[in-house]
Amino acid sequence: MTDYRCAFSLLGDRKFLSHLDLLTMWQRAMRRAQIPVGYSQGFNPHTLFSFGPAHSVGVEDEAVYFDITLTKAMRPADLQEKVNAVLPEQIMLHTVKELPARYEALMACINLATYEVQLKEMPDECQAQTRIKKLLQLDHYVMERITPKGVKSFDLRPAIHQLHYAGQGLFIMDILLGNSTQPRPQEVMAACGYAEKDLWNIKRSGLYVVNEKGERRLP
Repeated sequence: MTDYRCAFSLLGDRKFLSHLDLLTMWQRAMRRAQIPVGYSQGFNPHTLFSFGPAHSVGVEDEAVYFDITLTKAMRPADLQEKVNAVLPEQIMLHTVKELPARYEALMACINLATYEVQLKEMPDECQAQTRIKKLLQLDHYVMERITPKGVKSFDLRPAIHQLHYAGQGLFIMDILLGNSTQPRPQEVMAACGYAEKDLWNIKRSGLYVVNEKGERRLP
């Protein structure tokens, strides 16, 4: 058995695929590409896939990670090429690496997500910078979210690691993961005074492991 860490992008209309849709798609793609995927033991065996932080439906994604176990070792480049040949359009496997015998699970090590939010119309740059500065100066910013169990209050400010306006209507934010309630990019933008109707597109552009010094690396 050999383990591999993979990352793929999910763009365009494919952003509306659910987690279950993605799992089914990958199982089919591995069969079509004749990849020797390992299976669990027991009465109901399943493919040995392990996903990282979940893809949010409706958000473009360039960093969806999963670990996979193969019964026979392959060169990462060969695995990548064979799988990409059978994947649907707007989905591409862009990273494959073989893992050592001992490694940290994706959900245990990934603790930072980068998002890019594009507005429909160009905002006033001075106003955008001022709104960001005011939010980042706060220690707390409590918001409400409607859930199946009712309205839930949460503090989104501690999870905002970085936030800046890059110009041309583009906001870039780093969100810390692992909190009980992880803020959505739409909620961070709302805290800056921009409604969801003002947003043109949201993309998760990266997932990282960040240490106490603020240094980041890929999973």
